[in-house]
Amino acid sequence: MEEEPVGDRHRGLVLDANVLIDYRDTDLGVLSLVATHVAPVCVPGPILTEVLGLDEATCRDLGIEPYKPTLEVLVEAGRRIGSLSFADRLVWLVARNRAWTCVTNEKPLRRLCATDGIRTLWGLNLMLPLVECGELEVTRAVEVADDIHRNNPHYITAAIVARFGERCRDISQRS
Repeated sequence: MEEEPVGDRHRGLVLDANVLIDYRDTDLGVLSLVATHVAPVCVPGPILTEVLGLDEATCRDLGIEPYKPTLEVLVEAGRRIGSLSFADRLVWLVARNRAWTCVTNEKPLRRLCATDGIRTLWGLNLMLPLVECGELEVTRAVEVADDIHRNNPHYITAAIVARFGERCRDISQRS
């Protein structure tokens, strides 16, 4: 997991389905805290339809903007780019067009964003600014990360969670 600046200001955050699913399965309240205390958060409508159990009304209640891409963006997302899925290309385009940060755990999408100078953030690292500003306790952040690992052990490994916990503790000691 690459180091990302904590406390960095983001214009906004575009969530990929994998991150939304991780928090749906553990603690959606974290995303609400992010939207309130870190930066505006959006999820493109077609991405939201991939996430069972979430709808536009729930997202709005959490402070997440269900983003309706234009026809032009949908057509552009339909053009193949390597092995990226339509959903990945859509997240990339929304982040690029809005100059927002792409929040994803998918390495191919992160690489595409890097080639375009689009900032990226790992899903767990959404919690770091919350720890830094005192809106989320370290113990709760690590519990959520552990729960995400249990639900998604292939992508969110124990080593990733351990490094995340170290970063949380480092932040709390500095604060």
